[in-house]
Amino acid sequence: MNELSDASKLDLPSATLPATPMRVAYILHRFPCISETFIANEIYWLQEQDVEVSIFSLMSPKDGPVHDVAKKLLPLTHYTPWMSWAILWSQIYFLLRLPIRYLSAFVTVIRQTFREPKLALLAVALFPKNVHLAREMKRLKIDHIHAHFVWLGGISASVVRELVGISFSLHPHAFGLFQRNQKDAKYELELADFICTIATYHRRKIVELCPKVNVENVHIVNLGIDTERMIPRCEARAIGDQPLRILTVGRPIEKKGHEYLIEACSHLVSRGIPFQCEMMVGRGKEAESLQEVVDRFELQDRVKLIDFRDQQEVLKEYHKSDIFALACVMAKDGDRDGMPVVLIEAMACGLPVVTCPVSGIPDLVRDGENGLLVKSRDAVSFADALERLIGDANLREQLGDAARETIVDEFDIRKTTTRLASVFRQYSQPTQQSVPKQTAAEPVRI
Repeated sequence: MNELSDASKLDLPSATLPATPMRVAYILHRFPCISETFIANEIYWLQEQDVEVSIFSLMSPKDGPVHDVAKKLLPLTHYTPWMSWAILWSQIYFLLRLPIRYLSAFVTVIRQTFREPKLALLAVALFPKNVHLAREMKRLKIDHIHAHFVWLGGISASVVRELVGISFSLHPHAFGLFQRNQKDAKYELELADFICTIATYHRRKIVELCPKVNVENVHIVNLGIDTERMIPRCEARAIGDQPLRILTVGRPIEKKGHEYLIEACSHLVSRGIPFQCEMMVGRGKEAESLQEVVDRFELQDRVKLIDFRDQQEVLKEYHKSDIFALACVMAKDGDRDGMPVVLIEAMACGLPVVTCPVSGIPDLVRDGENGLLVKSRDAVSFADALERLIGDANLREQLGDAARETIVDEFDIRKTTTRLASVFRQYSQPTQQSVPKQTAAEPVRI
């Protein structure tokens, strides 16, 4: 279908930047979130496109490591309690001035969630907070709202638009598209003014799910990374008599397919092929279950499970490795990866990758050109691809160089945020009234 062709590689017409920066609000369910660093990077670099960003976190952050880029964004972040006098006053404000809109916004929340009782309860509990956010965004003269995930952020954005008329867009990910109740997800997507997504696969899924959505309002915007930070190692790794090192990174959950990589490693051992494999999967019960798989195949001396690291340490792991592997599958509950950021990072670091053609991955990895694609849940074929790379240094270099070129050309975050800002401006023009620029050194409590 021509209308679903990948538009992410096309240059948008150069837009004249407005006299005043565009003000965009990101509504996120929780910020910062260690597994959503790609969103923090997007926001950070979007500011370079003459866009002023405010972050509204619906929930307080959890304890744990925070990446440096997220720390830099904390002064832009607004946190709101579940209830306060200010929130209560916002309910009175809209009930007195716009009672029909207030009730309509509440009904819209129910219509997006009633088939999912737990989500419905949470969305209703957040409703007073969302009403308060509408009043706050109006005060800040926000031009547009953007929400990642077809979930709480999108529901909140729909409340704000209903109350104060600010346009909003959604960037769905695998959870919303494939795991939520499809009728609820469809309704939430159809409320958005436009949709951003990462691959032709997702674009096609959205259009099939939502007949009311015009395909021209579904924009492919690649996930971007900083290719000046994620770079290949300066010198070729001195291998000598050491076995090649295979790396994978990902939570210990079904869709990552880690058990198939472990089984592939057992096939490599049976073939007498030397290698070492490090699996950065974190800690916990799921990781312990993976360790049991390693033990069952008696691979303790070949496969090592390690904890998650911060971004700088992850970069060092890429540089210490020779091959990156990610055996993605479609989980039994329908969950699947969209386009794993770790694949993009590994390719930016010049690593040859072996992965599976799940969801949007074929838009990133082109078999035999910048990586190798293997059928999902096929450990023997995965082992064959790894063996091919282990035994052919020229192929590793060729695929690694092509992988790096792909990321620089199509996934550099300066280019992806330029495109994102251009899409924002197609649907919303910045207000001309001046608003004092936030200079706080701490997150904002509203």
